[in-house]
Amino acid sequence: MTSPMKGTGTKIVIEWIPDKNSPIPLYQQIVDYISGKIAAGDYTTGTKLPSQRDMALQFGVNRSTIVTAMEELLSYGVIESHAAHGTRVADTLWSPKHRQSPPNWSFYVKQGTAAANAIAVQQLNHYESSSEFLQFSTGQLAADVLPMQLLTQAMNSAVRHTPELSYLQPQGLPKLRAILSQRLHCRRGIDAPESCILLTNGQTETMDLICRCLLKPGSSIYTEQYSWLFRQNYLTAAGMKLKPVPIDDEGLCYWRIRLDPQTDTSPLLYTMPNFHTPTTQVMSAARRRQLLGFCQSRQLPIIENDVYANLWLTQPPPPPLKSMDSCGTVLYVSSLNKEFSPALGLGFLVAPESVVERLADMKRQTTDLPSFYSQWTLAYLLESHLYDDYLLHVRRRLIERRDRMLELLQKYFTDLATWSIPQGGYFLWLEFDDDLPIQQLFQKALEQKILICPGSLFSAERSHCLRLSFSYVAESDMERGLRTLSQIACRLKKKR
Repeated sequence: MTSPMKGTGTKIVIEWIPDKNSPIPLYQQIVDYISGKIAAGDYTTGTKLPSQRDMALQFGVNRSTIVTAMEELLSYGVIESHAAHGTRVADTLWSPKHRQSPPNWSFYVKQGTAAANAIAVQQLNHYESSSEFLQFSTGQLAADVLPMQLLTQAMNSAVRHTPELSYLQPQGLPKLRAILSQRLHCRRGIDAPESCILLTNGQTETMDLICRCLLKPGSSIYTEQYSWLFRQNYLTAAGMKLKPVPIDDEGLCYWRIRLDPQTDTSPLLYTMPNFHTPTTQVMSAARRRQLLGFCQSRQLPIIENDVYANLWLTQPPPPPLKSMDSCGTVLYVSSLNKEFSPALGLGFLVAPESVVERLADMKRQTTDLPSFYSQWTLAYLLESHLYDDYLLHVRRRLIERRDRMLELLQKYFTDLATWSIPQGGYFLWLEFDDDLPIQQLFQKALEQKILICPGSLFSAERSHCLRLSFSYVAESDMERGLRTLSQIACRLKKKR
């Protein structure tokens, strides 16, 4: 829905809409907005603007309003329009407002070492904040599932437990780490003293810390052929080599890992045994034991991502790899964001003390710890006798939403795709025929204000799969969204 800027290789993202209650005409507000972007150096000479149709959609106005605004900007001489090349920021700006040439910020943006997200990820990130879109893409709980009364009590407790506004220990709030240590032992069979637990801002930051502190450019990270890691462009930007490993009905096919001592100088394995994202698969207990033995015999470190551990729907999954790890092979990554809200922003890592200390030192250099209030809030929640009751409530609601989506898929997608019944987490994984262009389906759904996650976002190769979330969209809106999505898919298949 945004249009590429051929001069910069990036895309314009419009995060503003005109005020329809303002006495200033809508077209004039748009003229002022675009002129301001040009004056600030955000839109440099040669920058291509989105099409009039796309701008009308993004600004939330009629196309005629865009036409009037473009005519006004053309008269100023700040843009130029060509039938073959579209509308661009003009090479010469005669208006006194634009005589001073701004820095070419696009040049600086391009030369940075951090890689931009894939365009589809940028679009999802942009539109997931809008209530106008049906969000079958997002990995979070709907507001009506959250225990607002319990959260309010926990936040009030956090305010009362503020003896001083100062830095906490680099590893995180001791009280929360002690609670996590006890719960990991009792619920997951993991022995983790407080000194081996590091609090982070979530699984993304945890992986970033591991990448920067434990690996070097050129390191190999083995992972499932479909993996959340393929969405994390910072890994490849840092020089990591992501190497997909096939999976079967029991999980990751570890025997397909081919370690090369000449090139794999510091490899590791990343895996998600429970409610794997995006396929929702659960690794069998036997495969877990075999995988751990394989890695231990080769001194291949494992990063085990277990963020959905408490969100099983029918029965608890097998014990985690970390619970069977007697020699420190496994780094255990988890998060409390999935059970509550990403707004709390808290994950954690279980690792040897030396690793925890190294990563904690890096955190102090960069992002520092999660919010003091988030840590106290979650400490209260985990200690509360209401927490386990809350988890039962969440599971019941997720089962209801999952079953409703399965019912609608059976109604609208039987001839289009196949899927399995997820036993936990937030998602369903659909596999379509090879002749359905998933990327076109994504863009057409976007035009209908429906957000979905193409399988290609989780793979190094082309994919004909789709991940759908049942945790966020209201049940009353599910049918409208899935019916529209199936109609788009049918039209695309007929064109092939």
